[in-house]
Amino acid sequence: MKGESRLPPSSKDWANAKFSFDWGNSAVSPSGTNTECLAFLRQPGLQRMWPLVRKKYESYGRIAGTIRLSGLREEERDALEGLFAVNMLGRSDFRFRLAELERALQETRFQVSIKDCLCLLYGDDWMTRQEQREIEQRSWERFCRWASQFAGKEELKIWIEQLSAGFGSGYRVFLECYRDYCEKGDSPDWAVALEALHQLPARNERLPVFAARTTGDPHGLDRSTLAGRIFYWGMTALQNRYRHGSEPGIQEPGRTAPQEDSFEETRSTDEADPTSDNTLESISQSEVIRAQYALAGIVLDDISSIVWVAGWGEYAKDPVALPLLTVERLDTDTLPSISEVFVVENPSIFGALVDWGLQTGSSLPFPLVCTSGQPSLAALRLLDKITDGQSRIYYSGDFDVKGLTMAAGLSQRYGSRFIPWRLDAETYRSAVRRHFPSFSEAEIQALERMQVPWDDRLLKVMRNSGRKLFQEQILGLLLADWEAHKNGLGQPF
Repeated sequence: MKGESRLPPSSKDWANAKFSFDWGNSAVSPSGTNTECLAFLRQPGLQRMWPLVRKKYESYGRIAGTIRLSGLREEERDALEGLFAVNMLGRSDFRFRLAELERALQETRFQVSIKDCLCLLYGDDWMTRQEQREIEQRSWERFCRWASQFAGKEELKIWIEQLSAGFGSGYRVFLECYRDYCEKGDSPDWAVALEALHQLPARNERLPVFAARTTGDPHGLDRSTLAGRIFYWGMTALQNRYRHGSEPGIQEPGRTAPQEDSFEETRSTDEADPTSDNTLESISQSEVIRAQYALAGIVLDDISSIVWVAGWGEYAKDPVALPLLTVERLDTDTLPSISEVFVVENPSIFGALVDWGLQTGSSLPFPLVCTSGQPSLAALRLLDKITDGQSRIYYSGDFDVKGLTMAAGLSQRYGSRFIPWRLDAETYRSAVRRHFPSFSEAEIQALERMQVPWDDRLLKVMRNSGRKLFQEQILGLLLADWEAHKNGLGQPF
C-alpha cells in the first residue's frame, strides 16, 4: 500500500535471498549493493561478532581460528541462525570457526568474503597486521635511504646504517625524524643537523656562534631542539664513540621498522641539557656532554653558571661571583693549598657570615662558598679544583627533601672530604618547632625512600616530626660554630 512503512527484512530473509553480484576480488561494488550489505553486516544481532572477527583475522593474517560468543540475546540468536543456517533455539553461546563464517558469507545474496566485510565495516584501508608491517617496513626503508643521502663522511654513513638497522646512539632521535618524514615527506631538522656536522670548526667556537653560522639561528642546535639532538649524536659518531645498545629502550639488532610503541619516549635520560642545574646527577652528566662537545671544537655556555665565593685570599677576599669560564681557567698548580672550605646552600646565610666578618672587623677565616640552592656546575668545579684528598668540605643546608638530596649528592661526589655541618638529627630535634612548615604527603614518601650516609637517625626524626627546618632558623648555631672554629675551639658538627 502506498505510504505504508515497510519493516527491514529479517536476517534470515537477507541471508537466504540469493542474488548474484560480480564484485571481483574486493568489496568495491555498486553503491546501492554496498549500502544493503552494510545494513546487513551492521544489524544489532551481529554487532558483537565483528570486532572479534577483526581481531582474529588481523592476528592470523588469514582465515583461521575460532570465536566464541556467550550470553547471547534473542536478536543475536536470530542473526546467527540466519547467517550460519543452524538452529539457535534456547542457546546462550555459540562457537564457530572463521572458515565457517567465510562459507556462510559466500552463501548470502552478497557473496562476500570476511575481508570484504571488514573493508566495508572499517574502511578500504583496513589491513592485517602483516600487511601493516610490510607497509611500515617499506616506509622505513624509504626514510633510511632519504636520510643516508646527507651522510657524506664515512663515519656518518656507518652511524646511519646502525640507526637504520634499529640500534646505535641517538636511535630515539632518529625515530623523531622518521615521524616527521611520515607526516611531511622529509625531516628538515635532519638535513640541518647533518649539514652542520659537515662544518665542524677547525678551532674552538661557541655553540650559538657556530649554530648561527651553519643554521642561521643561534639556538638552531640547542639540545632542546630536534636538530640539536641529532647534531650531538652525529658528533659522537664522527668521534668514533659508538655506544651500541647503551641507550635505554633502543631496539635489538636485526629489527628494522619501528614498532608501535617506538614514539612513546623520544628523549632518553642521557640526553639531558648540558647546562641544566636540576640535579647533581644531571650536572655529572653535563660534564661528560661538555667534554664530548669540546672534542669536536664546540664550546658550551660557561658564563651563565656561577658560584659565589668569599674569604679565598687574593682570589676572592670579598664576595665574588665566578662564572664557569673563570673557574675552568684556574690553574690548579698555582692555587694555594686549602685544608677547609665552608659551603652553604642559601645566599642569606652566605651574606650573614660575610656580615659577621664586617661586624667583627676581621677577614673571613676560611673560604666560604654559596651554591644558591642546587650546586651549579661552576660550584662543583670550583670545589674540585680547590680541594684535594686531604681537604674538608663542611656543608650546611636546609632540612627538607631538596636540601638533603643536594647534601647526599655532594657526599657521594666528595666522599670522605664531605662533612655535614649542623645537618644531623640532634640539631634538627633541638631547633624544629610545631609552627614550622609541614611536609606534604609526597615529601614524607620521598623521605622514606631517601638515604643519608652521615646520620641514620635523621630521616626518621624528620618524618616523625613532619616539619621542615631551614638554615635561617639555625643561623645562631652556624655563627657560633664559625666563631669557635676560627678560634680553634673545635670543628663544626
